[in-house]
Amino acid sequence: MIKIDLIKKLGLSDDEINLYGTDFLLQYLKYHHNTTYYVSTILFLGFEGEELNSLKSKAKGNGLEVKERIGELTFVCVNENFKDSKRINKAKEYDVFFINKNEFLEIFKEGEYLVNKNENVYIKSIREEFRIIKPLSNFDFTAKVKSFSFTSDFEYDVNLYKGTCNCSDYTNNRRFGYQQGDLRRYCKHMIWYYRDVFKPREFFGVKEYLIENCYSLKKDFRRIDLPKVEKPIYFSYDLNGQDCDIYFPYKNNVYEKYCYDFKNEYFDFDEKPNGYVRDLRLELNKIFRPEKEFYKKKKTRAEKKEIDANVNGCIYFFVFIVIVLFLIFS
Repeated sequence: MIKIDLIKKLGLSDDEINLYGTDFLLQYLKYHHNTTYYVSTILFLGFEGEELNSLKSKAKGNGLEVKERIGELTFVCVNENFKDSKRINKAKEYDVFFINKNEFLEIFKEGEYLVNKNENVYIKSIREEFRIIKPLSNFDFTAKVKSFSFTSDFEYDVNLYKGTCNCSDYTNNRRFGYQQGDLRRYCKHMIWYYRDVFKPREFFGVKEYLIENCYSLKKDFRRIDLPKVEKPIYFSYDLNGQDCDIYFPYKNNVYEKYCYDFKNEYFDFDEKPNGYVRDLRLELNKIFRPEKEFYKKKKTRAEKKEIDANVNGCIYFFVFIVIVLFLIFS
């Protein structure tokens, strides 16, 4: 019962308890709790001496920043014998989780990260390059995320649990069509909040690079392999535009982003992966040239239909005029 009450206190539902079980949810909450101020912090009230030092050490070992004063906090751990109601009421002015010592030890007990082993939150049907941990209902709230534009102070509404944002990128690119747990669903505002507040773990390679740099994906995402490059090269593009984002791997799992204009076949700002350009361009052209020809023919057919429709319309109108004149003067 203590576990269930603790899980509910930290924002999860009965349905989730029934679906995932208490042990899994407690481990999930250890790593993925709401950090209103972006940093997981804790204040211990009513503890002293060796007991306090032990609790602080455990907190720091779990990535918590230990505070000495009431302020922007995530957790306040209160000794059951602590009677200073003034300090407790002061802490209540902030959006904090109040827990006792046993609850603290229950959440932050030792154990390896296993959240990504659960197929209900790390969905196997989603390609590995797009697969991310799906936030649960403790993130079912609207957060304000500032625009990335230097010329705008607009704020967007992000909800990680529902996987929504009210920005034009989310709507125009129909990101809502991807299921929760798919990185393609996320615009850059969602990725930023996911990175800084949800705090994903155990991501490597291109996925880690995308999230770390808040790079949202375009409609199409592909990979190619070059003999001289150990790891796959990824690129993201939309044929309605003309830019392709290339994510090129270097040594030590380091990636670099390049922008390629696939309609005019050049690298923006002349920034390119030197030494690999020729081979890379050959592979890119194998993909983009046939697709460009397809869309060009499709556009030509559409234009021809429009011309035929206009010609037929003129013919019908001319015949109509002739008939009217015939009826008038006959």
